[in-house]
Amino acid sequence: MNLTRRQAEILEGIGRGNTYRAVAERLSISPATVAYHVGRLQQMLRTPTLPALIGLAIVSGILSSDQFPLELTGNLVVPDDLLPEA
Repeated sequence: MNLTRRQAEILEGIGRGNTYRAVAERLSISPATVAYHVGRLQQMLRTPTLPALIGLAIVSGILSSDQFPLELTGNLVVPDDLLPEA
């Protein structure tokens, strides 16, 4: 997956459990811009929910599960063509 630097920064911030407002303040952008980027990431990666987006980022190696205090509950369904090759 090729993400822009800004997309990666936003994904990391959200993955760490920060609010859109907190991510926006850290990056000197508006919360609406954060929401826009999250929406575009969800469309691009075909993830219907924010937990699915974060889960896919971890499974794909974009985010490290060791770095993030996440508890993913339920079943994470990731399309086969988006999984990293073994």
